[in-house]
Amino acid sequence: MRPLTIFETNLIHASDVIYWVDGTTASDPARMERLTAPVVLRLDTRPFDLQLLHTKGKTALWRRSGGRVVDGTATEVDKALPAAAPYGLAGSVYEPEGRYNPRLFNITAGGAGGHRIVLYPSPLGSCFSKAGGLNGTLRWSTTEFPVPWAVLTLVVTTALAVPLVFRTQADQWGDFMLSLKRLPPLPEGIDHYDAVLTLSAPTVGAGAVPVDPADLTAARLGSPDSAGTFADSIALTIVFGEIRLLQTFDRDFLAVQPS
Repeated sequence: MRPLTIFETNLIHASDVIYWVDGTTASDPARMERLTAPVVLRLDTRPFDLQLLHTKGKTALWRRSGGRVVDGTATEVDKALPAAAPYGLAGSVYEPEGRYNPRLFNITAGGAGGHRIVLYPSPLGSCFSKAGGLNGTLRWSTTEFPVPWAVLTLVVTTALAVPLVFRTQADQWGDFMLSLKRLPPLPEGIDHYDAVLTLSAPTVGAGAVPVDPADLTAARLGSPDSAGTFADSIALTIVFGEIRLLQTFDRDFLAVQPS
């Protein structure tokens, strides 16, 4: 058999990769689990020659202009990732089945370092584990209109060295489910954990158009125990296994005010 003769080699380098991760699976994006569901991108800002390859939990990016042809067999030097100019990539992402809330994003790509973009399960895609959780509806205190896309952060003090952080995002109607599936059972002799809840919300009047969670700002929450009392955070007691409906005192929703 004649030896194979290679006359030229086409080289195409990925310029970057986006990892789509579930914001409820860890407090640090670097440790969050990738989505198992495919997502759909709508890009508003992109290079004209950008190519995309979607797989579950990630999207590879490369530029047609970044490819080249070398004579014969490519060497390791030829295969090395060339320096490339960064480029902007902005748009929206959604999961077709509605199990995750849609969002906007805006990144600078091209450095091949990878980007982790966080998505949060919608109430449709959420479920409570044996550890329990919180649910409710967010509404502005004055108009009682829904507070869409707000991100709730619950910091729970346990016997662990550092507090546990749980996050979830309300859907476009202000409904949310915050699962505590990473919460450990209560130690013997302890009947609850102490916790603090905070909220980041869009501007008053924001509609159903998705937002970039990075653009949300801190808002005040109505106390569940005292009429007319709003604060940057509310203290809660968390009981393992309990599913608690959060409501502001004398309201059938969790009231929100701008800070």
